[in-house]
Amino acid sequence: MQHVFERDVRFYMSELVLAVEFLHKKMYIHRDIKRENIFVHRSGHIKLADLGLVRRLPRGEPLDNPCGTHYFPEMKQAPIFYGLPADVRAVGILMYELATREDVFDDFELKDPRTKKLRNLGKRSKPCKDLLKALLAEDPEERPKIRHVKRMEFFRRVD
Repeated sequence: MQHVFERDVRFYMSELVLAVEFLHKKMYIHRDIKRENIFVHRSGHIKLADLGLVRRLPRGEPLDNPCGTHYFPEMKQAPIFYGLPADVRAVGILMYELATREDVFDDFELKDPRTKKLRNLGKRSKPCKDLLKALLAEDPEERPKIRHVKRMEFFRRVD
């Protein structure tokens, strides 16, 4: 598989973070952020697509109807409640896949991200690894809010 330079990971992920931040500012959750829903325009910029599962969070309250392609740790609990942190984890999954060129999902079954999330990242910078660790946190309360992600060390050189 072709190597992806970290500067390219940074560029595409910074654009995705801005798109997700736009939704989250208005209290919308995408619920289906995945590779297949990211389009690269001929200008080289990305577009976040497939807004069919987007829902507004009533007064910021979590949702209780799981849907979308990815399942997250908070969806294993009963009753199921999830919110904006699910989108943040989806951004982390996408970043991991881009940085490693490996699928996190295999036939719609989640491979255990605890055992592989930091594998094959040996050549990646510490800021890249730190960001991935934060985005992929098991506990949704430990994940950064999307507005804080763009201020993390990994994105410092993005204008």
